[in-house]
Amino acid sequence: VNGWRGCILFDSAWDRLGFKQKRICFCCHAIRSMEEYVIKRMQILVAIMVVCLMGASANADTIDTAAAGNWANTNTWGGGVLPGASDIAKILHAVTITNDAGTVVLISGNSNGSLTMNAGTLTVAGSGSNWNVVGIYSLSNSSTLTFNTLTRCGGTWVIDNSTLTVGGNFQVRTKNPSFYTFRNGATGTFADFQWYDVSASITSEGSLNTLTFDENLIQSADVTVADFVFVMDDTDAALSTFNFTTLDLTLAATWNLIVDVSSWNGVNGRFTLFDADTLTGAFDSVQFIGINAEDDAVTYDYDNGEITLDITPRGMVLVVK
Repeated sequence: VNGWRGCILFDSAWDRLGFKQKRICFCCHAIRSMEEYVIKRMQILVAIMVVCLMGASANADTIDTAAAGNWANTNTWGGGVLPGASDIAKILHAVTITNDAGTVVLISGNSNGSLTMNAGTLTVAGSGSNWNVVGIYSLSNSSTLTFNTLTRCGGTWVIDNSTLTVGGNFQVRTKNPSFYTFRNGATGTFADFQWYDVSASITSEGSLNTLTFDENLIQSADVTVADFVFVMDDTDAALSTFNFTTLDLTLAATWNLIVDVSSWNGVNGRFTLFDADTLTGAFDSVQFIGINAEDDAVTYDYDNGEITLDITPRGMVLVVK
């Protein structure tokens, strides 16, 4: 006689011979098979694991491009399935967006991939990291690309009369130099624009761009060259302003400022290039295209954190104050 949960049980003689064990509970008038008990619970655990694995896969399916084409065309994607709000879109070919593409968790790609947005919107809303977002990315015709997560990217980016918004860290972290160009009323807003381990340049063409960087620009001393390029267009208005919370010109090995006025036909005046709450360091090189100017025309006064450009009849003077 054994005690089991307060019941009086008799072990079957079969268990002494190595057969299936049964216990007879006279209190409950039931026969319980210990082997069946264990098997049933193992079946339940296996079923729970299968459901969990299916859910995890559904939340992180990676859908690769199968061919070049429109984002909305099922033939563009492997398996004929468009990426959805719970998917990772991997861009390995030339993909074009001509209307709203909706939301994906993450995007990734390689140097052979490109994304051209001729209109519409795309939102990358995942809580993880966008790894290896490289290739050629072109936004035009008031299209909007939004990243709400950490994005590690590179390649060539052109934002033309469109909006690029990054709610998380935007890290330029690839093996090859990267280029970012804003033109014709483009808007670029970055919660944190960071350059790591690579040379890169940011170009602003014209006067209508709105560029805002809330946090530090350079996060790694391994960045060898960091260029800011301003191209003055053929209108009377000269340049757009880079707005920074913090602009530190000491971390990169070489900081270059390049101003191209070869196409400008506006009037003389003072134009603000940078407006920062905190400004540290100085440019290592200042280059002018289309006009003669002397490098020693650059002076530094950090009280207001502004870098301005003076165009006068005698030439060009860069003033930091």
